[in-house]
Amino acid sequence: MTDAHAEVDPAATAPREQASPLSSADARPETTPKPLAQNAASNAPAPSASAPPPPVHPLAVWMRGPATQAVDSGDLESIARAFEQMLPWAPPGYANWSSIARDGSQAARAGSIDGVRAACRGCHSQYEAQYRSTFATRPLS
Repeated sequence: MTDAHAEVDPAATAPREQASPLSSADARPETTPKPLAQNAASNAPAPSASAPPPPVHPLAVWMRGPATQAVDSGDLESIARAFEQMLPWAPPGYANWSSIARDGSQAARAGSIDGVRAACRGCHSQYEAQYRSTFATRPLS
């Protein structure tokens, strides 16, 4: 097929409308739409004063706080203490939890950030998903 036989999009060849010479005050819509956030909020149910607060996930809070701060700072002594703090938090059935925590602490005391990260990965790969689904709201003791 040649270009002469190609279909032409009528919208592409239609004359464009000229801008109206009216002032912006004359070109008001009949109704003023609400901003999107207002529309969404007006359709949402009002919050209940008796609604329970969202659940707290103590281990996640601790991991994102002191544990992450210790690792991010590179303070190997703080990292070692963080691993040692986790020792008694092993839930029932988490057989490797304590040994992983001890390994992480020993790696930190030996100055091995790679060993620390390996301990973190080992625990997270073995237990993170299961812990979240089973013990997420469990208090740390």
